[in-house]
This record gives sequence, C-alpha cells and structure tokens, in this order.
Amino acid sequence: MINRRDFLASSAILPSAFVQASQQITHVDIVRNGPPLKSSVVKGARLPAEGNSPGAKAKVHFNGPTKQLAAVASGVVTLEPGSRPHPPHRHPEEELIIVAAGTGEIEVEGVVTQVSPVF
Repeated sequence: MINRRDFLASSAILPSAFVQASQQITHVDIVRNGPPLKSSVVKGARLPAEGNSPGAKAKVHFNGPTKQLAAVASGVVTLEPGSRPHPPHRHPEEELIIVAAGTGEIEVEGVVTQVSPVF
C-alpha cells in the first residue's frame, strides 16, 4: 500500500491506495534510507518540477533522513487555478501547508477550510 510520504506531497485524505494509483498525482516519495542530509542552501529556480497531475508541479527542497529525524521532506507545490496536486487522501506522517499566493480550499478530516496567503 502506498502512502503520501511513502507516496508531499501533497495534502488532505485518500480512501485507498488503489484510487491513488489510478489517478494523476503530484507527490514525493519520502526517502528513509541513506546518509543524513547535510545543511545546505536551496535555490528553487534550479530545482526540476515533478509530478503529472495537470496544473500541479512540485519542487523538492529536501528529502531524506537527518541526524534527528527518520525522514523529512520539504518542497513547494505550484497549482494553477482550479487544479489540485492529488485527490484527498490519508497518511500517518505530519504535513504542513503554507499558502504563499492565491486562495483555495484545504480539506482535513472532512472539514473544508478557505485558505489565503499567510504573509
């Protein structure tokens, strides 16, 4: 069974891995093995866009274990108006969403919240 971080990206509540696998999604498979990530500066313009969900592209900043965490994934997803990175889903990992521009809706445990930029 695939989960979101073993599946970023994405962002809310998927009933089954079968539904997820049959649809176009933009996500990041979290890396749990390998050497710990090193401190670094990331220049987003140089990162390749990932994902095949129409209107949703992800750029991964960090992905892997650290000296303190079994794994961490960080990145940014750019959505075109009316698009979404993936269908609603569930996963055991924490997820933090920061809206930098635009407005939209985020659904968490069946509750839809209107969102707008935090800055």
